[in-house]
Amino acid sequence: MSTQKYKGIITALSISLILGITAPQTAIADNLPADTTYSDSINKFNNLELIPASEKYGALLIEPAGISKRTGAKYKSWLKRVNSSMNKMYTALSKLSALPAGPSYSKSDAQLKQYIEAYLTYLQGVKASLSRKKVLKSDQITDRIYADATTSAGDAWIALYAEDSAASNFSAPTTTPNITFTVADDPAGGKILYANLANAANFDPVALRITSYDVEWYVGSTTSTPLPNSADIESVKAGGNLFSLSQAVAGGLYFFRIKAINSVGTSPWSTFFQAIIAS
Repeated sequence: MSTQKYKGIITALSISLILGITAPQTAIADNLPADTTYSDSINKFNNLELIPASEKYGALLIEPAGISKRTGAKYKSWLKRVNSSMNKMYTALSKLSALPAGPSYSKSDAQLKQYIEAYLTYLQGVKASLSRKKVLKSDQITDRIYADATTSAGDAWIALYAEDSAASNFSAPTTTPNITFTVADDPAGGKILYANLANAANFDPVALRITSYDVEWYVGSTTSTPLPNSADIESVKAGGNLFSLSQAVAGGLYFFRIKAINSVGTSPWSTFFQAIIAS
């Protein structure tokens, strides 16, 4: 294979990497000020500094001057512009590396540091390749390996960052599940009234990361003394997404209300759900 085919050492894969990985942003504010500072800094240093610099860099790499004679003025002028763009990328990566992780972003920040390390290794390899007086066949292979490693690390970072961002923007539930009722005979006598929990259009226990529920049963009237009950989400799932009231009676009137709880806080009480056990 001729050396000419290796004049352009930047592969298509490398260019897709160089165009950068944009960190997702959300219109919802982080719960903690330190997390807001962190996510704002990620947006500034990655999305507003690294990405534009890398896009300019990527555009330079496909200019014809990049495969011109390396000892000529055209190549040297081109290389100067490439190095200038690379320096801006180095600066942005340095800022990202020095950024203290927000409390909710510790998992993704560790991966960000790996991404930065891989990115710097990639850039250093390309810089060394471009500075040689002649093209080496091994440069393209090495730089592709570096590009693959950086792409992989970047994809992993973005996935974790999206998870951390969702957690940092997390809030207490404001809604509660739908409730339906079923009745069964109680082996001890009387009836068992079951309150069956179901998702609503604005309530998904997985999305809201519900950890437990508090419920209250009322017999005959909502002004009676409530019969409290509660359970963690796993026990509720194991029990078939329901709460039960034993020793109910045929013809009885019962009321039920519920609160949903996650790691951030507790929802308001739901409206009362009413059940009458048929005689």
